[in-house]
Amino acid sequence: MNYFPIQIVNVGRMRESSGYCELLPSDALKEFVMCYWFFNTTDLSGDILVNPDCCADIIFNLKARNINDFSEITGTFSDKFYIPGNGIKACGIRLKPGITYHLIREGIDSLSNTSVSSLNYPQINCEFIAENIIEKTSRQIKDFFDSYLSIVFRQIEIRESKFIYSLNVFNTIAESGSKDLLISDKTMDRYFIKYFGLTRKKISSVLRFQNSLRQIINYGNILPEGYYDQPHFIKDFKRCAGMTPGDFLKSIS
Repeated sequence: MNYFPIQIVNVGRMRESSGYCELLPSDALKEFVMCYWFFNTTDLSGDILVNPDCCADIIFNLKARNINDFSEITGTFSDKFYIPGNGIKACGIRLKPGITYHLIREGIDSLSNTSVSSLNYPQINCEFIAENIIEKTSRQIKDFFDSYLSIVFRQIEIRESKFIYSLNVFNTIAESGSKDLLISDKTMDRYFIKYFGLTRKKISSVLRFQNSLRQIINYGNILPEGYYDQPHFIKDFKRCAGMTPGDFLKSIS
């Protein structure tokens, strides 16, 4: 899968001021993990926007005072949401689309547009992880995640034919925008909700938004391919980014 989503907080001047960064996993984990991310803010005013990206995250609060507040797992979001911008010290594992299903061994529709404590899932060994990442540098945390997750995912075999077919459809939409299906839309929606947490229509909308971000960043194109008209594009972009395409272009120029 060549799809790599963009978080607006990781672009241009916003990246410089937000204390946010991303590190890639080891080659052995690239089938499962999109990236590791790190937040360390002290005096950032206002909230931080998180835009949808078709991924789920396991988040670790590095300032947590007890294990109950240490970690949560998010589902797939269809719209933007905000987190407080001051005093964050956290890191996360951004899983590739569909991988959360294989990790927690159940459909992820109940996680859509929300988050729950990772303590609900014993396969995410919160106490062991806390012992190994609190008071560590981002590089040390990345090395631990690489080592720990290589053991976790070694036990996971992705052979389910329905998932593989759904992932192929996801990749086709991500790469070309094509929605041609060999099975009914309702059946594919059931697969997408089970594996990716959202319907195919909502996943397609997020992928289209991600493609528009990439075109604006790379080419300054504020009417990207995949949209029929400017008003439709602006409405969708504001829903995911919290600003117009023009304002976003100004913010990164």
